[in-house]
Amino acid sequence: MAMTSVSESAQLWAGEEALRLLARHRVPGLAVGVCDRTGPLWSIGVGVTALKAGQSVSTGTLFSLQSASKMYTATAVMCAVRDGLVDLDLALPTYLPGFTVHSRWESTPEARITLRHLLSHRAGFVHEAPRGSNYDNSDESFEDHCASISETWLQFPVGERYSYSNLGIDLAALVLQKVSGVGFPTYADRVVLQPLGLHRTTFDIARIEADPDRAVGHSKSAPPRLAVPMLGAGGAYASVDDALRYIAFHLDRGRSLLAPELLRQMYEVPDASPGQRVGYGLGIDTGIWNGRLVRNHGGGGFGFLCDLAWDPMVGVGVAVLTNSDDHPFQVHFATQLLDLAASP
Repeated sequence: MAMTSVSESAQLWAGEEALRLLARHRVPGLAVGVCDRTGPLWSIGVGVTALKAGQSVSTGTLFSLQSASKMYTATAVMCAVRDGLVDLDLALPTYLPGFTVHSRWESTPEARITLRHLLSHRAGFVHEAPRGSNYDNSDESFEDHCASISETWLQFPVGERYSYSNLGIDLAALVLQKVSGVGFPTYADRVVLQPLGLHRTTFDIARIEADPDRAVGHSKSAPPRLAVPMLGAGGAYASVDDALRYIAFHLDRGRSLLAPELLRQMYEVPDASPGQRVGYGLGIDTGIWNGRLVRNHGGGGFGFLCDLAWDPMVGVGVAVLTNSDDHPFQVHFATQLLDLAASP
C-alpha cells in the first residue's frame, strides 16, 4: 500500500507541533517528515543548525543519526552477504583473525561469535569499549577503538540473551573494512547509500565536517563531538529527506538492493518465542506503538536525538531529527505523527 499525500491538517499540526516542541524544550533545530514506499511525501525543517552563528534548518540539513546508524551498518552487512563476501553464521575470527575477548564461561568465546550475534546484540558484549566510547573524549581511531574491545569481558555466554551494545555493530563495520579492502564509510556509500540515492547521507567524517548545511549538536551533559570512533554504531549523518528515503527502501521491501529473504532476516528476532512478533533483529527493532506494529531505530548522544520509524502494514514512515539531547520528545512526536499519517 502506498500513500499519495499527507493531509493539509496533518501537515499543519506537525509544523505547529514542531515549533511548540522547540520552544518548550529549548531545542535549536528540528527536521521531521513522512514517507511511503515511493519516498518522502512531506517534510519540514524548523529552527537553526546552531545557537551560535547558525543558519535555518532545511530538509537537506545533515543531522547526526547516532545509534540509528546501526540500521545502515546492518544493511551494508546484508549487502556483503548478498555479494558472498561474508556469512552471517561463520565465526568472527574468519574475518578478524586476531580478535579475542574475555569470558568466565569459556576460553575462546570469539570462536562462537558470529555476525548474526553482532548485529542482534547477542554476543554478550558490554555496552562500551575501554577506548573511544560515549564516555571517553580522547581522539581514538575507529581501529584502535575496535582493538580495545579485546580488553573487555562478556556479560554472559555467547548467544544466551539480548543486551544492547555498541561493540558488536562496530566490529561488524570493521569486518566490512577487512573483506572489502576499503574504509567502512566508502563501502557503505558504495553498496547502500549511492544505490538508494542517499546523497545527503554519509559516514565520512571529512565530508561531514566540510558540509555547509550541517546541524551542530547541543547538550548540557557533555560537550558535543563531531568525530566519534563508534563509526558503525553511531557515525552516520543524514538529512530528513534522506532518512525518509531509507525508510522507503524498507517499505518497498528492499527494492532492488536486497532480496526479500535477506530483508526478512533483518526483522526476525533470532531467539524469538513461538508467536513472538516484537524484539530486536539485525540492526532493527520491532515494537508495538499505540497498538500498531512498528519497526524503528532511535539514536541519541553528543548533542543529538532522533527516531526513524515505519508501519510496514500501512506503508507509512516518519523521521524526527533534532540537534539537542536535552529533551524527551522524539519518540512521542514520531508516534503521534505516524498515527496521524496512517489514519484514513
